[in-house]
Amino acid sequence: MGIFQKILVLFFSTLFIFSTQFAFAQKKLKSGVVVFEITEVKTSIPELKLMKGVQTTLYFSPEKQKIDVNLNNESLKVQTFYNSRTEDITVYYDFIGQHLKVSSNQKNSPIVKPYVNSIKYQKSVTKSIAGYQCYKTEIAFEDEKVILWVTDKIKISNPDLQRLFPGLIGFPLEYVRRSENAKMTFKAKSVVELINTDIFKMPSGYQEMSEKDFDEKMGGMKFGF
Repeated sequence: MGIFQKILVLFFSTLFIFSTQFAFAQKKLKSGVVVFEITEVKTSIPELKLMKGVQTTLYFSPEKQKIDVNLNNESLKVQTFYNSRTEDITVYYDFIGQHLKVSSNQKNSPIVKPYVNSIKYQKSVTKSIAGYQCYKTEIAFEDEKVILWVTDKIKISNPDLQRLFPGLIGFPLEYVRRSENAKMTFKAKSVVELINTDIFKMPSGYQEMSEKDFDEKMGGMKFGF
């Protein structure tokens, strides 16, 4: 298996799914676009280290969200759509000449949340990220502590972040994702207002698969991650 295919599999096994100043800094956003970048990868897996620098774009409105991830000059593209009212999640995958669609519903999906001992908000300790004043937040899990930088100015209900950091108040513009063999630091590179809501229109022409069939198609290639 080539390096790109290994990155692809590692990427799928970790999905899901950030300092320029702006004139509207500190404005409360209910609809916006946040571009995150993986700024640090700590792992013993050489292929996964290549994830450093990968960007994720989050579009959000009061009801809808879309997350775009592109790898290797768009030869791997993932689009995730989430409706907070219906809790429907639809993921579109473009890779190796295939166009696949997988749908699910948050209400029917079992959620395994990490065990959180405590969340400590340190609002007196701040720094600016993408034009937003963020305060330090420390989450103590069962086996480690993670530092986040959180803002109260962005209002969004994201199921991925809720699973990662259950009970967190505010939206993190810098945070760490962890797994058995790796940690990745995500940081906001830019935050802008959402102008074009056409971004939430779902594409057509994709082969629809069940979650089970998709897992079987990608199965056997987890690399211990």
